[in-house]
Amino acid sequence: MSPLYSPQNPRLIPAACLIILLGLVEVGIVWRIHSLGDTAAAEELAVAASATPSPSPTLTPSPSPISTPSPTAVSTPATLYLADRKAAIEAVLAQYSTDRWGLQLMDLSDGEQLSLNGDSTFTAASTTKLITACAYLQQVQAGNFSLDDQLGDYSAEFQLEQLVNQSNNDSWDEFYGLLGLDEISQYAKSIGLTQFDINANTDSPADLALLLRKLYTGELLNSTYTTQLLSYMQDTEEERFLPSGISSQTTLYHKIGLLGDNVHDVGIIVLPGRTLVAAIYSNGNGSADYDNRASAFTSIGKLLTN
Repeated sequence: MSPLYSPQNPRLIPAACLIILLGLVEVGIVWRIHSLGDTAAAEELAVAASATPSPSPTLTPSPSPISTPSPTAVSTPATLYLADRKAAIEAVLAQYSTDRWGLQLMDLSDGEQLSLNGDSTFTAASTTKLITACAYLQQVQAGNFSLDDQLGDYSAEFQLEQLVNQSNNDSWDEFYGLLGLDEISQYAKSIGLTQFDINANTDSPADLALLLRKLYTGELLNSTYTTQLLSYMQDTEEERFLPSGISSQTTLYHKIGLLGDNVHDVGIIVLPGRTLVAAIYSNGNGSADYDNRASAFTSIGKLLTN
């Protein structure tokens, strides 16, 4: 048998190449088939991976027992401080039924008010000296006057202390002359006092209570002049009335008014955790028995501070 390739038979070379080429083609076809098989398998795996699994059956929890809420206790609001003392105050005043009384009480801690004829007008006596003092200090604060000014025989500051602390009528005349009645009256209206008549010197407990509230809360004067005026309202020339019923833990700033059968005491009562305003006017209907009515003021002071 002749060999497939021989130098003496060159025509056999193409046939050999053809056989080799066919072999390579066969190998390529087999590789392609395997390649396609791998791709298909990969595609099947991808499809399988992306498929949404069937949800597991969900267990429905057993319903919780319905709890019945405990009944809510109905809270009773705390009794208001002044309302809690109203009946006792009225009982005190009933013992002085021949006198005419007017009271305006305020609790500055919560805004509560108690009025017993608080809008009734009385001859105001010296309680309206507080209006004059506030009107003057407002002018000092505005720069129109100075406490160092000469007013009569003394400085204006000394006259102011005499006006409030000692209820000095000569000092009152000096401030009336300095300010003028119309100026004082206009000032009273500007701060909300509606029943003050400067010519008759009449006013109501409600007006004086409003004046004291605004004074104490800094609505009338700056802190320096407020403090100064309040200091004049302590250890005054007359301490028989409200001060005699005030407890030792209480600070009182007040002004009395005594004229004929009229006895008044108006003040700011500072308790631990609470501040009250009390404006109490009384008219004896012809009786000037101050000591008798002093006991009523004392009893009311005790009720308000104990």
